[in-house]
Amino acid sequence: MLPNSLNRVPCSGLYSHERVIQSNLNLALEFWNANRKDPPPPLVSEASTRKRWQPPPLDVVDVCCDASWIESGSCGMGVVIRSNSGKLVDCVSNVNKCGSPALAEANAMLLGVESALNLGLGKVCLRSDSLEVINNIKASSNYMDWRLFPIIEEIRRRSQRFCSITWEWIPREVNQAAHVVASLAKSRLGLHRWASMPPPSLASVLRNDGLPCHFQKKTKIRVVQFLLTV
Repeated sequence: MLPNSLNRVPCSGLYSHERVIQSNLNLALEFWNANRKDPPPPLVSEASTRKRWQPPPLDVVDVCCDASWIESGSCGMGVVIRSNSGKLVDCVSNVNKCGSPALAEANAMLLGVESALNLGLGKVCLRSDSLEVINNIKASSNYMDWRLFPIIEEIRRRSQRFCSITWEWIPREVNQAAHVVASLAKSRLGLHRWASMPPPSLASVLRNDGLPCHFQKKTKIRVVQFLLTV
């Protein structure tokens, strides 16, 4: 019999015993992939070693957004919210139907705005690796891509509720945490949030970013408990 903590799946409703087992098998596999010993990476230049997540200014909360789109029109959206000290505040994933990668990235930005507002944040820095979306948010309405116009206008409207907000483009390699969350969204249904115990694959990226990951020990214990029961 599985421990109660392992029977808590992230979606509401009743599930079969097989669904619970499969969910925890996925967790164990994710933990294994995130912690396996890979060969050391080749030497890189000093400039490339600087391409990692950088904290926002003091008293500003960082909101990184990303989307993972496939040609069928389905997309996963990921948001990772971190404080200036590097503490994980929240991470959110959701799925949506989008007609293009740009629309998927714009919807991910809207999810980031909504998530920050739900937390009652006042000063935020919204970051994305989609230069097209960032440029459209900063551009005047006369020069905006008409396909993105409705979603960009909604982002701007809701952003007025913050005390201050900045928009920043970041390279994809700096946005790996949000990318992992967006990828995980496609394998799950509906809205998911991981505030205190993110998935092992995300914990690995946060660790590589040099952030404090106090939840890693809890994650290892949870996986070991599951492996002992199967």
